Amino acid sequence: MNYKDTWSWPNIPVDEVDREDIETCYSFGHYDGPGTGLILWEDQHWYVTRFEYDDARYWIIQLTPEEQEYALQYGKTWADFFHQGMRWNPDGSHREQKDGLYAHRPTPNHLTMTDEGRARFKELFPKRPEPSQTAEVVGWFKGWRI
Repeated sequence: MNYKDTWSWPNIPVDEVDREDIETCYSFGHYDGPGTGLILWEDQHWYVTRFEYDDARYWIIQLTPEEQEYALQYGKTWADFFHQGMRWNPDGSHREQKDGLYAHRPTPNHLTMTDEGRARFKELFPKRPEPSQTAEVVGWFKGWRI
Protein backbone atom coordinates (compact mmCIF):
# COMPACT_ATOMS: atom_id res chain seq x y z
CA MET A 1 0.00 0.00 0.00
CA ASN A 2 1.26 3.48 -0.89
CA TYR A 3 0.59 6.92 0.60
CA LYS A 4 -1.64 7.83 -2.35
CA ASP A 5 -3.91 4.89 -1.43
CA THR A 6 -4.59 5.94 2.17
CA TRP A 7 -7.88 7.61 1.27
CA SER A 8 -9.59 4.35 0.34
CA TRP A 9 -9.29 1.12 2.30
CA PRO A 10 -12.07 -1.45 2.45
CA ASN A 11 -9.87 -3.61 4.70
CA ILE A 12 -6.79 -2.31 6.49
CA PRO A 13 -3.95 -3.95 4.53
CA VAL A 14 -1.19 -3.32 7.11
CA ASP A 15 -0.73 -4.37 10.72
CA GLU A 16 -1.54 -2.29 13.79
CA VAL A 17 1.47 -1.05 15.76
CA ASP A 18 1.17 -0.85 19.54
CA ARG A 19 0.92 2.82 20.53
CA GLU A 20 3.29 2.12 23.42
CA ASP A 21 6.06 1.51 20.85
CA ILE A 22 5.67 4.95 19.24
CA GLU A 23 7.00 8.34 20.31
CA THR A 24 5.23 11.43 18.99
CA CYS A 25 7.60 14.20 17.92
CA TYR A 26 5.89 16.94 15.87
CA SER A 27 2.51 17.64 14.35
CA PHE A 28 2.17 19.51 11.07
CA GLY A 29 -1.53 19.66 10.17
CA HIS A 30 -4.36 20.04 12.65
CA TYR A 31 -8.10 19.67 12.90
CA ASP A 32 -9.40 18.99 16.38
CA GLY A 33 -5.94 17.69 17.22
CA PRO A 34 -2.98 16.51 15.17
CA GLY A 35 -3.92 15.44 11.66
CA THR A 36 -0.42 14.78 10.35
CA GLY A 37 2.94 14.60 12.02
CA LEU A 38 6.25 12.94 12.70
CA ILE A 39 6.80 9.99 15.03
CA LEU A 40 9.80 7.97 16.14
CA TRP A 41 9.39 4.21 15.81
CA GLU A 42 12.03 1.50 15.39
CA ASP A 43 14.80 4.13 15.53
CA GLN A 44 13.46 5.99 12.47
CA HIS A 45 11.20 8.95 11.89
CA TRP A 46 7.93 8.25 10.10
CA TYR A 47 5.21 10.46 8.67
CA VAL A 48 1.73 9.89 10.05
CA THR A 49 -1.67 10.99 8.82
CA ARG A 50 -5.13 10.36 10.22
CA PHE A 51 -7.39 7.89 8.45
CA GLU A 52 -10.05 10.62 8.31
CA TYR A 53 -10.26 14.08 9.84
CA ASP A 54 -12.35 12.88 12.81
CA ASP A 55 -10.62 9.52 13.32
CA ALA A 56 -8.16 8.56 16.09
CA ARG A 57 -6.26 6.14 13.83
CA TYR A 58 -3.09 7.11 11.99
CA TRP A 59 -1.28 5.57 9.02
CA ILE A 60 2.50 5.14 9.43
CA ILE A 61 4.28 6.10 6.22
CA GLN A 62 7.93 5.62 5.32
CA LEU A 63 10.13 8.65 4.69
CA THR A 64 13.46 8.73 2.89
CA PRO A 65 16.44 9.80 5.03
CA GLU A 66 16.26 13.25 3.39
CA GLU A 67 12.52 13.54 4.10
CA GLN A 68 13.10 12.46 7.70
CA GLU A 69 15.71 15.18 8.17
CA TYR A 70 13.55 17.82 6.48
CA ALA A 71 10.55 16.98 8.69
CA LEU A 72 12.67 16.94 11.82
CA GLN A 73 14.27 20.30 11.03
CA TYR A 74 10.91 21.77 10.03
CA GLY A 75 9.46 20.90 13.43
CA LYS A 76 12.50 22.07 15.40
CA THR A 77 12.73 25.34 13.51
CA TRP A 78 9.00 26.04 13.87
CA ALA A 79 9.35 25.61 17.65
CA ASP A 80 12.45 27.84 17.76
CA PHE A 81 10.90 30.52 15.53
CA PHE A 82 7.28 30.59 16.70
CA HIS A 83 6.10 28.30 19.51
CA GLN A 84 6.14 24.78 20.94
CA GLY A 85 2.54 24.00 19.96
CA MET A 86 3.56 21.47 17.31
CA ARG A 87 6.11 19.74 19.53
CA TRP A 88 4.99 16.77 21.62
CA ASN A 89 6.20 14.55 24.41
CA PRO A 90 6.64 10.88 23.41
CA ASP A 91 3.30 9.96 25.05
CA GLY A 92 1.40 12.49 22.93
CA SER A 93 1.00 15.12 25.63
CA HIS A 94 1.98 18.73 24.98
CA ARG A 95 5.40 19.97 25.86
CA GLU A 96 5.72 23.02 28.05
CA GLN A 97 4.58 25.99 26.01
CA LYS A 98 7.26 28.49 25.14
CA ASP A 99 7.18 31.33 22.64
CA GLY A 100 9.80 31.38 19.92
CA LEU A 101 12.13 34.05 18.58
CA TYR A 102 9.57 35.47 16.11
CA ALA A 103 6.48 35.09 18.29
CA HIS A 104 4.43 38.15 19.15
CA ARG A 105 1.72 38.22 21.83
CA PRO A 106 -0.46 41.31 21.61
CA THR A 107 -2.45 39.87 24.54
CA PRO A 108 -1.66 36.89 26.81
CA ASN A 109 -4.03 34.55 24.92
CA HIS A 110 -3.26 35.73 21.39
CA LEU A 111 -0.09 34.51 19.67
CA THR A 112 0.92 35.81 16.26
CA MET A 113 4.11 35.59 14.25
CA THR A 114 6.16 38.44 12.89
CA ASP A 115 6.34 38.98 9.13
CA GLU A 116 10.13 38.66 9.35
CA GLY A 117 9.81 35.26 11.01
CA ARG A 118 7.28 34.01 8.46
CA ALA A 119 9.52 35.11 5.59
CA ARG A 120 12.62 33.45 7.08
CA PHE A 121 10.73 30.24 7.75
CA LYS A 122 9.30 30.13 4.24
CA GLU A 123 12.81 30.58 2.78
CA LEU A 124 14.08 27.61 4.78
CA PHE A 125 10.97 25.43 4.37
CA PRO A 126 8.96 26.24 1.24
CA LYS A 127 6.55 23.36 1.88
CA ARG A 128 5.16 21.35 4.76
CA PRO A 129 6.74 17.92 5.26
CA GLU A 130 5.02 15.14 3.34
CA PRO A 131 6.16 11.85 1.82
CA SER A 132 6.02 11.08 -1.88
CA GLN A 133 2.75 9.63 -3.17
CA THR A 134 4.51 6.29 -3.71
CA ALA A 135 5.90 6.07 -0.14
CA GLU A 136 5.11 2.78 1.54
CA VAL A 137 2.49 2.60 4.29
CA VAL A 138 3.97 0.19 6.85
CA GLY A 139 1.36 0.13 9.60
CA TRP A 140 -1.13 2.08 11.64
CA PHE A 141 -1.78 2.97 15.27
CA LYS A 142 -4.63 4.30 17.34
CA GLY A 143 -4.46 7.44 19.46
CA TRP A 144 -2.05 10.35 19.33
CA ARG A 145 -1.99 10.26 23.10
CA ILE A 146 -1.29 7.21 25.25
